Amino acid sequence: MGLIWKVEYMSLQFFLCSFLSFVVGESTRYVYQDYSQIEWTVLTWTLCPTISFFRMFFLERHERHDAKMFIRHRILIAVTSVLLNLLIPFSGIIGHFAGNIGNAITTIIKYILLSYFPIAFLNHMDILYRSFLLSHTKTSKISCLQVFLIVIFYIIIMFLHSKICQIHLDFFETDEKLIGFRWLHSFCFLIYMLTVPVVYRAFVAWNSDVLDFNGLHPETGRAWTGTMKKNERGEWVVDGSPEDHGVSYSRNQGIRLLGINE
Repeated sequence: MGLIWKVEYMSLQFFLCSFLSFVVGESTRYVYQDYSQIEWTVLTWTLCPTISFFRMFFLERHERHDAKMFIRHRILIAVTSVLLNLLIPFSGIIGHFAGNIGNAITTIIKYILLSYFPIAFLNHMDILYRSFLLSHTKTSKISCLQVFLIVIFYIIIMFLHSKICQIHLDFFETDEKLIGFRWLHSFCFLIYMLTVPVVYRAFVAWNSDVLDFNGLHPETGRAWTGTMKKNERGEWVVDGSPEDHGVSYSRNQGIRLLGINE
């Protein structure tokens, strides 16, 4: 994956997380009619990345990219984005029928899903895995059937949201709630547009049987590039030895990044 595409993807992911964080906070406020509820969104968005960054950078700063986690996070962030965006408009309806218990349950679920985003975002940052970085190959793609399924899925979701938005005024206790519901509904459409590239990348990750890597060889300290692939048992293994990939030696870089003491 090229540098430009990587920067664009990370920027898109950041804006997606920010939009969802804002909309979740606003949906919670409009359900409870209490502006103080927005503080929970700020707290979630502040604490989660701080804790995750501390764990990954200070406790696991020399950790190497794991192929399974590389694939898993790219799939989970797409699934979480779609689920959270689905839950936002439905939370008001659930709260109407289930009362405060329903509101409490949906609010907890929304913030649990929201708390995953900064963790996934940090897992996508290459700076945390300098000794061994993974990326999709240039030939990675999705099938025509998967493209068709994505299109059908979004058509169904948009149709359901449109029907929900047409709920009669008497369903809500006040006009303010109905206006707030429709306002949030319009934001959901915008969020869905941001999730399309993320869902596309999730399918690319799902289809990937080969990954490119670059970093440092754990034994020689040389600059190491090549590919990883799944073996017959479904385990990710390096495709060949360092010599097979034309490694170049960089002793000072190896000492600095691997923390080797002379």
